[in-house]
Formats: sequence, C-alpha cells, structure tokens
Amino acid sequence: MRGSGGLRTDSLDYRTELLSPEATAENVRVPSEPLWWFSMEEFKLPESHTYSQFGLGYLLRTAPPEYLAKLTYLIWNHHEEVKHIETVRAYKFGSNYFVEIHIVLPGEMSLGEAHTIRETLQEKIEKLPEVERAFVHVDFDITHKPEHKPKVP
Repeated sequence: MRGSGGLRTDSLDYRTELLSPEATAENVRVPSEPLWWFSMEEFKLPESHTYSQFGLGYLLRTAPPEYLAKLTYLIWNHHEEVKHIETVRAYKFGSNYFVEIHIVLPGEMSLGEAHTIRETLQEKIEKLPEVERAFVHVDFDITHKPEHKPKVP
C-alpha cells in the first residue's frame, strides 16, 4: 500500500480539507480590506498547482523502458507467425497499465487463425499482475498509414 496512487491522492485531499476552513475563516474577516480577494487566491493557487502537477504526473505516465522490453519479449515469443511488432505502449491507469499492441501477421492467414493469435496474446498480457487491460491490433502489412495521427505536433 505504501506509495500507492490512491493513498497519495487521499493524503492530498485531506490536506486540502484541513487547510480550507482556515482560508475560509480568513476570507470572512478580510472583505473590508481593499485586496481581500488576494488572501483567498493566495491559498487556492498553490493548492491547484499541487493538484494539477500531481494529477498530470500520475496520470500521464508511461511504463519504463524495461517493462516495455518485457512486453516486447512476450509478444515476439507468443507465436511464430508474428512477423513484425509495430507498436508497444503501456500507459498508467491507477496502479496498473493499459497496454496497446500492434502486430503484423501474414496476409494469407485465415481470419480465424489471426483472431486466435490476437486473443490469446491479449489474454496472456492481461494475466500480468500490473496490466489492467490490453488491446491488441492485427495488421497484414507494415506499409499502411497509422490509424491515429497525434493531435499534438
């Protein structure tokens, strides 16, 4: 439990709940001063910055290179018909990862065979204790355009 995202979020929330009444009490007695709003913002800005930095840092993390290498190894050794690995991504989702995989299988392979390889790979990856959900996409060639272009250049 130590260092878990849920505990860190709760502790940040409790800290804010402890400090909020103090800021409110100060703002009740200060409105007669010309810059009364400054006292209120003095509290809100640091707290909102702390929340945003913590939240973005926690939510937008990808898996370390060592973990991506482990996933790549599992994919390559999953089935002899895997001809190419286009993409291996893992994004933090709470304490676990969402995993996105794109592989290339032979074009002449039947749909049933391709589906079985994809499904068993997905199940294998989802059995890893640190994986929340895995998505496996199958293509038959590597010359196509990417399905999803990044929105940010």
